[in-house]
Amino acid sequence: MKIAVDAKEAEVKITQVADDLSGQPMVDAVDEATALIEYTAEDIVPVVTGLLRSTIEREVITKGAADNPVTKGVVGSDLYYAPFVEARKPFLAPALEVNEVKVGKIIDAAVDRIVKE
Repeated sequence: MKIAVDAKEAEVKITQVADDLSGQPMVDAVDEATALIEYTAEDIVPVVTGLLRSTIEREVITKGAADNPVTKGVVGSDLYYAPFVEARKPFLAPALEVNEVKVGKIIDAAVDRIVKE
């Protein structure tokens, strides 16, 4: 019994999966994951005037070489006193901690969808 394997077809699929893992499907998953963290941080941040809460934002960044890009999500505030508030009454670290399992599931699901396509 002989089995024929089309290596070109496998190579095309592997290349597509690699592209998708660093492309829009993964960007979308990271955006969804960081949104959870952003919304939780906005809910738990200490509020005096509301300015800090209104400046909490998320950003999805893809950078690196074209053949090996890396996608990451960032949640935080550019407000000058945000790090001081975080140091005294944390809101970002707990927001990540509360959503850690959900974030993992979002990324895992995206990888599963990409690999199965």
